[in-house]
Amino acid sequence: MKIMYYLVVFYTMFFMYSCSNDDTESITPTITVTDIERYSVVINGAITMNDNTEVDECGIYWSQTNEKPTDMDKRVIAEQTNGKFQVKLTNLQGGTTYYVRAYAKNRTVMDIGETIQFTTTKGVPDIKATLLSLGTDCRVKIDIGGGDVKEVGYCRILATDYNKNVIPNIKNCEDKIIIDHYSSSFTFSLSGTYPNNYYACIYMITSEGIGYSERIYYHIPLR
Repeated sequence: MKIMYYLVVFYTMFFMYSCSNDDTESITPTITVTDIERYSVVINGAITMNDNTEVDECGIYWSQTNEKPTDMDKRVIAEQTNGKFQVKLTNLQGGTTYYVRAYAKNRTVMDIGETIQFTTTKGVPDIKATLLSLGTDCRVKIDIGGGDVKEVGYCRILATDYNKNVIPNIKNCEDKIIIDHYSSSFTFSLSGTYPNNYYACIYMITSEGIGYSERIYYHIPLR
């Protein structure tokens, strides 16, 4: 009888243990990358989970420098439906490599997926230039576009009635001034050969081509 009793207890405990293992919550997030453009990309996510598992939060971690992004990097929380979600990243830089991982969690479990790497498409430099106040200081922001930089500068012409519809470029400008110190965001002072009104366009030449800013009007006063 004792042997029979112990056998019953053993198989009962084994059955309960097996059932508890089957009920263990499991969340496995994965992603694919589509629609890669210069400034944006679409991340499609899928979450594999047990029938008894609910997802409280899901999304992605992403980074330009960290090959295994975490919650210490950039995060986008997504809305999931039936284990599917989608995230669109915007305001990216051209010709740049990024790293992204999906995550999903609830009150008891959390999982982070494998890293997916993608590189945005290249292009000519995209330049935004803004004149500060009414002076000659100019703030410049450049998305290089993934090419190798060969030259940075600005093209300058006199702001006369004759030139009122002319957009300065390296072929038609009266003066081409090289900018030696630059970055993706910098400020410098525009100049003129003598006191007058000028039009100028900032330019950058890379292996992908040449990019220009919009035309800037500025004034060099008498000293």
